[in-house]
Amino acid sequence: MAISDSIIEKMRLPPPPFCKWEIDWKHHSNTASNLMARNTSSRRKSTQQWHMVPAGRLREIGLVSQSTVESKWEVNWEKRLRRQKMVMARNLLSRSPSARVWHWVDYGTLRRAGVTWKKIDGEWTGRHINPAGYVLLSRKALSKEDVILADKAGLFLGAKKIVLLEHRLVALKKYGHIPERSVVRHINGKKDDNRPCNLILGTTQDNTRDHRSATLLAMYWRERALAAEANCRIETDMPG
Repeated sequence: MAISDSIIEKMRLPPPPFCKWEIDWKHHSNTASNLMARNTSSRRKSTQQWHMVPAGRLREIGLVSQSTVESKWEVNWEKRLRRQKMVMARNLLSRSPSARVWHWVDYGTLRRAGVTWKKIDGEWTGRHINPAGYVLLSRKALSKEDVILADKAGLFLGAKKIVLLEHRLVALKKYGHIPERSVVRHINGKKDDNRPCNLILGTTQDNTRDHRSATLLAMYWRERALAAEANCRIETDMPG
């Protein structure tokens, strides 16, 4: 059965409206994977407004070039989310301020930048950071004494009792006992800093206050660093 030209014309999708895309490179929510952007020529009102757009989508339509997002990556291979295939990294030459500070970056972004995923000693030894930022230890990473101690204290998580939180084990060794309703607090707010001197016992409210204070302090110093960077750029651009 022949299909008329009019039906074929109706079946064809209209070309995507690429011409009116705008990107807010200085938005604080920008990452290597997502950028704040809008398409003022779109038929959708939500797309006409500022929203987070995958960098891969913008790259497909030619708005994000390789030289823009893949300039100079620094990677901290010690901090990674093995299951999610993410690692702590930053792009010092990125146009987006948030990409120039340390943040979680997925492997696909680094691969497009030509960075090869690096396997390090200890990656498969049972120690990794979970999405919440805490260090998890499996039985493989523990000594026999630690396994016995953790078993008696009920530190292992889940029915299979395979992994535990490192900071709770360190606190148990430091204090000898963790009361039932107590939580282990990180004094400096860094969840992966499990040195005994950085851990104390407290309440859930205390723990929440610690992390909130650390977040506000990090935001303060980040704003100071960005302001200093902007002042340096202005002084550099001044004639004479």
